[in-house]
Amino acid sequence: MVTIPYNNSDFAFTLNDLFLQFSTVETDTYFTLKLTVNFYDFYSETAKQKIKNYKIYLFENSAEENIGRKVDRIMGQFQGLSNLELQYKTAVVDLEAKELNILDDSLVETTTLNGIKFIAGILPKLKVLNTALLSVNINASRITPSGFINVSFLLPEGDNIIEIHKNESILQSETIVATIENNVFTKKYKISDYGANPGDVFKFKIKDIEVYKFVVIFPEGMFSNHILYVDEFKMLQSLECTGNFSFPTDYKQTTHKYKRNLVEILEIIETKKINSFKINTGWVLKTDNVTIDTIARSKKAWLFINDIEVIEMVPVAKKLTNIDSDEELYEYDLEFKINRAYDAQNYTL
Repeated sequence: MVTIPYNNSDFAFTLNDLFLQFSTVETDTYFTLKLTVNFYDFYSETAKQKIKNYKIYLFENSAEENIGRKVDRIMGQFQGLSNLELQYKTAVVDLEAKELNILDDSLVETTTLNGIKFIAGILPKLKVLNTALLSVNINASRITPSGFINVSFLLPEGDNIIEIHKNESILQSETIVATIENNVFTKKYKISDYGANPGDVFKFKIKDIEVYKFVVIFPEGMFSNHILYVDEFKMLQSLECTGNFSFPTDYKQTTHKYKRNLVEILEIIETKKINSFKINTGWVLKTDNVTIDTIARSKKAWLFINDIEVIEMVPVAKKLTNIDSDEELYEYDLEFKINRAYDAQNYTL
């Protein structure tokens, strides 16, 4: 018998800890598992398919298997930036499990479930039916009047109205049409477009559903630089940093020594350089520690220069103090390694 914790009406999430349960009353049997995964790359209309086959052996007549993480590895990976708001299409998985006799592979039982809809990431904390905020940090975030924020939603099939509230008053709304496959939405909101001032509170909300993102406006800092990064939902998120920054460069030389006329000579064979970027977040909300943690664990990041220019980076994960009882305000130092476009490239802002 196979117990499947999924259905084909709700969305499943690849990093959620749900397990197929395999059990039997037979002796000397094992299970096979076939996954047919239909998926799309980011910003692509071209369908792809992968079929994976597994053998499941039992221990004391039972076993369990997490298929979500297998689907997560198969799904398209975030490769680069785009202005498109609809990010990637839902992966649809067909599942077939068979119980077979070990001695002759004769069939005992077959269990199938087709059309399981998978979205990348963990089960959202702010989710109502098939509508969700796709962000690890569901609490308020802070930006300044010159900043912007990326907001990501999972939307149900049909017309969805996104409302922008300022201090509990609706400023404007827009309609996003989602389909059963095209339903993962990210949009960049430039807060200065809405007349933001320090102390204002903005809410980006799905109409008639309690799914929303709060933003608190802080005063301008010394600087305003934005870090873009990919989170657990494979969505592009942003953090405005208002503190100091620097571009340190490390050099590593490969040298060769030899004797010439009994004098030791040193030659440089190769000089490698590693470009880094360090930045202070400036003062942030206590709840922004979730965002900092997500950046530290992200696999891709960019320093935003303008709408057509970014610097590609990868985070350097070190140590994070989430909460300090001696501090009332919070700031963090972030470090990244830069992936240069060409070897001699240098950086400045």
